Order: sequence, then structure tokens, then C-alpha cells
Amino acid sequence: MKIIECAGSGREIGRQTGEATRDEIRQALTVIPQPDGAEWLRRKAVFIRDMKRRMPDVLEEMYGMAEGANLPEDAIFGINFPLYPNELLTREGCTNIAFCGGPD
Repeated sequence: MKIIECAGSGREIGRQTGEATRDEIRQALTVIPQPDGAEWLRRKAVFIRDMKRRMPDVLEEMYGMAEGANLPEDAIFGINFPLYPNELLTREGCTNIAFCGGPD
């Protein structure tokens, strides 16, 4: 497990994460299908709107991650936003997890 220590605003944390995991993000982009088309643009706009309203720090973290990894924002959105309308209901997938205040 790669341990990354970050601090600051959501954008700063995202930038630090993007810099530290640039290679891993680029590898993920080779295996995770990137969405496109009119449906993706519509859904992306809804996710961004809702994240601005409900989770602005997480959205800023995604923007920062794109900056830190030297990638377009859509690349980060594409691997973080669900690809299908009912994907949030699926029992399969992966989850990122972070711990703080641990013995490390």
C-alpha cells in the first residue's frame, strides 16, 4: 500500500495526491474505459453541479488531482464518476480508503 501524506485545502490535497500517484493514475486510465458522448456530458454536468452543492472540497480535490497528475480534469472525472446511471446500486466495484492518525 502506498502511503501519501497530504495537507491543506481540498485542491492542495488533490494536487499532492496527483503528483504522488501520477503513474498509478495513468495506469488506471489504460484499463478503465473513459466515458464520452452526449450522455456522459449530461451526467458529468449533474455530478459537478451536485458536488459543488454537497461536496465542494471533494470536487476541488479532483481538480487538484488533475493538476498534480498533469491530466485533463475529464480524465479524473472519468475514473471517479459512475459510468452508468444505476452504478451506485451495484454490488461490485472498488473503494478507495484513507486512514489518518494511525501508527505510521
